[in-house]
Amino acid sequence: MYLVKFNSLSKEMLLFDEKLVKIKLKEGLVLDIRFKEPLHCTGYFDGLGWHPCPYSNKGIKKCEFCKSKDISRLYTVADESGFEKIYNKIKNSEFSIYLALFGNKIKCGVTQSRR
Repeated sequence: MYLVKFNSLSKEMLLFDEKLVKIKLKEGLVLDIRFKEPLHCTGYFDGLGWHPCPYSNKGIKKCEFCKSKDISRLYTVADESGFEKIYNKIKNSEFSIYLALFGNKIKCGVTQSRR
């Protein structure tokens, strides 16, 4: 099972375990989630929704096909291919780079500053 999306403001969690699973979060909910190996490509987000990897690639976090379709490349490497309409809306937006600590691992991310 792989965590795909978590946003406490929307009160839902999106997980991937052979298919996308949406869990509504509510006060008092107890989750017992066990993450498994090996790595498995979780697919891509195109700005409208999550799409599972069409090739079910294993052994990698995100395969080259899904990387090429994921909207994150618009923000991280300024590649607007396929996202021209979205790019025109955000090209003058302010972005922030953040660090998040998960146990002993540090994640570096990019997000729109207004978030």
